[in-house]
Amino acid sequence: MGSVVTIPEAARAYGASDSTVRRWIASGCPVERRGGRGRGHSTLLNIDAVNGWLNSCDGDSGDALAEFYGRVPELVASAVWQTFLAMEGPHKRACAGTLAFGWYQVCAALADELGTEPPTTRPATIERLVKIAAN
Repeated sequence: MGSVVTIPEAARAYGASDSTVRRWIASGCPVERRGGRGRGHSTLLNIDAVNGWLNSCDGDSGDALAEFYGRVPELVASAVWQTFLAMEGPHKRACAGTLAFGWYQVCAALADELGTEPPTTRPATIERLVKIAAN
């Protein structure tokens, strides 16, 4: 029988965040004991059971993750553009370049986390921000 650990301990063991382990549990990862409110009522996981569950997961979730990441640049670009549109004041134009750089930083950080390459092309809204910043 494997060791029994709390969610934070499991997260450290797998190099993941607590929220990732909680998502695993919501997706069907077996638990030794469901947690409750209050001290001493933490959710407990059996490391051997978690390992078995992780090994039995099929590759579909990786495909879904890759598909989602393919949409990330446009989703983030849309949010960045809406932020730019909501800005007011004399420095709005000066912020355009910083917003475009922020878009790239977010996309690159997500790509790094997923082990993929960052975007090589910019969405039209980010191109507009770059042009605004250059003028």
